[in-house]
Amino acid sequence: MSVYETLIYETEDNVAILTMNRPERRNALNAELNADLLSAFQQAQADETVRAVVLTGAGKGFCAGADLTAVAGIPSPDDLYNRIIDTYNPLM
Repeated sequence: MSVYETLIYETEDNVAILTMNRPERRNALNAELNADLLSAFQQAQADETVRAVVLTGAGKGFCAGADLTAVAGIPSPDDLYNRIIDTYNPLM
């Protein structure tokens, strides 16, 4: 089982429970959480005992969306577009 920095991965009764764990940012997606989610979904897919996946968030909010502080330093709209394509599309 993998250990994630921004995600809690648990299995119970053939269900993988993925808990986004950035409650101080209302689980807003940044590069690290995005990578953790992608890896956790791949882990669940590879586990033949997992029959369903539940995605939830720690704290008061499920997910606030993109963490805007993570994209604040991107210099141009084209660079932002490329970041979205490179990081968010594989997750979707």
